[in-house]
Amino acid sequence: YTHNAVSWIGTDTTIFRYEELLHHVKNLDTIDAHAFFARLLSACGLDTLPDDWRERVRIGSDREQSGTARENLANMTMRFPDELSPTQKALVDYAAPGLRAILGYENR
Repeated sequence: YTHNAVSWIGTDTTIFRYEELLHHVKNLDTIDAHAFFARLLSACGLDTLPDDWRERVRIGSDREQSGTARENLANMTMRFPDELSPTQKALVDYAAPGLRAILGYENR
């Protein structure tokens, strides 16, 4: 986190949180999703959303087609949690005080 997220905060880089992306993928037909993906693609250098942007996002976010979706990983002997346990959160806070707050996770 420290080198891959916090180091970019305060620069001209646009930061997108995974949870925000996931929320808008699940709510593609809202004006908020349109604004989010317009901002996301603008940050990637695309000035306008293509007319079929919703369909592209639906196809691209289909977990059944994903090689990295947890349910599609082969020979997995461990289960990945949906979020950090309270102990893991405390360890992150111990190792990097304030990091979770900087990244927007202080109440999670």
